[in-house]
Amino acid sequence: MNMKEKEAVFSVVAAIAAIVSAFLAYQAMQEVKRMTAATTYLDLRHRFYDIRSQLPSDYRDPNYRPKYNSEDWNKIKYYWYKSFDEWFIAQKLNPDAFGELWTGYYLDAIYSALQKTALRTVFCDMRKDEFSQGTRHEFGNAVEKLYAMRHPNEVLCGTAN
Repeated sequence: MNMKEKEAVFSVVAAIAAIVSAFLAYQAMQEVKRMTAATTYLDLRHRFYDIRSQLPSDYRDPNYRPKYNSEDWNKIKYYWYKSFDEWFIAQKLNPDAFGELWTGYYLDAIYSALQKTALRTVFCDMRKDEFSQGTRHEFGNAVEKLYAMRHPNEVLCGTAN
C-alpha cells in the first residue's frame, strides 16, 4: 500500500471514529436530558407533597372558602406559586426537556385543583394581582385556557382576561 492509499484509509478510519464519537456524545446528551427531567420531576413532586400536606384540611370541601389573607388562604397561594414554578420550568425555562411534564402530568393536576372551590377562589383572586402581569400572566392565561377547554361555556374567574 502506497502512502496515498494509507492516508485514504486513515482518513476513512478517522471519519468513522468521528461519526461514532458524535453518535455516542448525542446518546449521552439524551441520557442526561432524561435524567435531568426525571430528577426535576421528583424534586417538584416532593415539593408538591410538602405543600399539599400543609393545605387546609377541608380544602376539598366544595363549600369551604378560606378567609382572605388568612393562614389557610396563604397556604393555598403557596400551592399556586408552586404550580407557577412547574409551568415555568416546563414551558419557559426548558420546554424541550420538560414540556412533556406539563402536557403529560401537570395539566391534569392543575385541572383537578381547579375543581376545588377553595383553590379556584384563591387562584381567581391572584389573577387580579400576582398573576396579572408578565410571565405570571401567561401562566394565568394557560390555566384559564385549560379550564375553558374542559368547560367551553364557562369563564374560570368570572371575567375574560
